[in-house]
Amino acid sequence: MKKENPVGEKGERNEKTLAQDGVVLQPSLVGPGYLHGNSLGRRLSGETILLVNPGGAGGSSDLTMRAVTSVAADYLGQPVIVQIKAGGGGAIGTEFVVRAAPDGYTLLSGAPNWNSILPAVEGISKGPDELAAVCRINYSAGFIVARSDAPFKTFKEMIEWAKANPGKLVFGNSGPWGIADIDWKFIMHKTGIKSRVVPTTEAGRP
Repeated sequence: MKKENPVGEKGERNEKTLAQDGVVLQPSLVGPGYLHGNSLGRRLSGETILLVNPGGAGGSSDLTMRAVTSVAADYLGQPVIVQIKAGGGGAIGTEFVVRAAPDGYTLLSGAPNWNSILPAVEGISKGPDELAAVCRINYSAGFIVARSDAPFKTFKEMIEWAKANPGKLVFGNSGPWGIADIDWKFIMHKTGIKSRVVPTTEAGRP
């Protein structure tokens, strides 16, 4: 299917048109894409827009998208609801959106996890070749937290403790090849520590 540049002849970007015709919302900073089809300028008829969250309930993507949908109707003039389709590190929900008609009624809560890392590393899920970026919703820094009674209080102390106790440090994250997982793999690689990684069933649960 031919992809058209969402930027007008004068370089002007119609954000409302993009939001209505696009097939992906980006809560994190990822590469821009182009819209599918040739329906630029067409307006939706007022039906409910489905915003698919491929992450778990209560996670950052879920909370962000629910904040977006709470005010989206005021700008689009039609209801927007969130539907969770978790699994496969985000690949299941992403695949659902890719298979939906590119008519503006099915959107995806995009993220580097399932739209950049999984396609590049595992060859699963879908990325910029199949999805069009509409806008960036937010971005945030990652951080590491520990129990108040942990035997360390700082990052440096944690690394020192992990080196003195190989394999005893337990790190929980939302699943393989997620943002936290990639960051932790990098930390282990650079510091030489060994730890036990425990993925959670949903992003918002410990």
